[in-house]
Amino acid sequence: MMADSFSRQKISERFSRLLRKSTANEQGVTEIGLRQIYIIPSRYGVIFALMALLMLIGSINYNNNLGFLLCFLLISLALVSMLHTWRNLFQLQIKIRADEQVFSGQSYRVGIQISDLQQRQRPAIQADSKQAAVQKTDLRAGQSATLELRLPAGQRGWQNIPRLRLFTVFPLGLFHAWTWIYSPQKILVYPKPGELPGINELLDYRVASRGDRGRGADDFVALREYQIGDSPRHIYWPAIARSDSLLCKQFGGDRAEQIWLDWKTTQGDTESRLSQLCAGLLQADRQQWRYGLNLPGLSINPDFGSKHLHRCLKMLALYPDYSA
Repeated sequence: MMADSFSRQKISERFSRLLRKSTANEQGVTEIGLRQIYIIPSRYGVIFALMALLMLIGSINYNNNLGFLLCFLLISLALVSMLHTWRNLFQLQIKIRADEQVFSGQSYRVGIQISDLQQRQRPAIQADSKQAAVQKTDLRAGQSATLELRLPAGQRGWQNIPRLRLFTVFPLGLFHAWTWIYSPQKILVYPKPGELPGINELLDYRVASRGDRGRGADDFVALREYQIGDSPRHIYWPAIARSDSLLCKQFGGDRAEQIWLDWKTTQGDTESRLSQLCAGLLQADRQQWRYGLNLPGLSINPDFGSKHLHRCLKMLALYPDYSA
């Protein structure tokens, strides 16, 4: 039994080495080499080859020297075209960058930065995947260009970036050359936000020296950058004379709003509960409340800010294996 398993593993490893694929490193960078490019005749190339074959048969049948000349000229043109199609991908440097977080049901962006390492133009470079439409660019000599693909996010948790295809049919469309790009990067997919009814009933109001982080009106706390929706009465106008930034006075001292988002207060199956808690986190962050999160086997103390939000959302995405 062990011998069969070992034999299958060796066959799989050998087959994997035969595959022509470009695997990016941890920084998402790879270079297309000699053994990483596939090339086959395109549909038009097959039609072209059939016409050349018929022309060759006719020339042999009628012993027509001009027919031989034209036939061999077309075949030579096709062979030169095949070389240029292959060289259009050879020694391109590929850099993959993708969104780090996304909500389930949404799409995330994968940027493919293509750089020329040979100081020659690379027209009609295209990229796609099974889940994304074709994107195309013309790359100038020694320059870089970025193709952006939008891919759908699956279920919550860590998700691998699917293999991407970089291809070209330049110059005559007779041959199709491509390479597969594999990226080790992973996307963290958050639960799809649902609805959490009665969230305002969970609010806990308390007196605090800094109030609700600058939305009070009792005591001046500090200056902060202007945000859309701030009252013109709170703008610190003298700051405009000293710099280009617009500052607002920050007040506190009235009350602080705090909320605990608890697994026990939600209803439904696991995914429904996680969706409700996700919606609660987003609303609490928009309202600038201090919020904590209680999950089975995990408790996160109340806090606020983007780091706190992403930490809570990450725990929802990885539930119940928080260490994944």
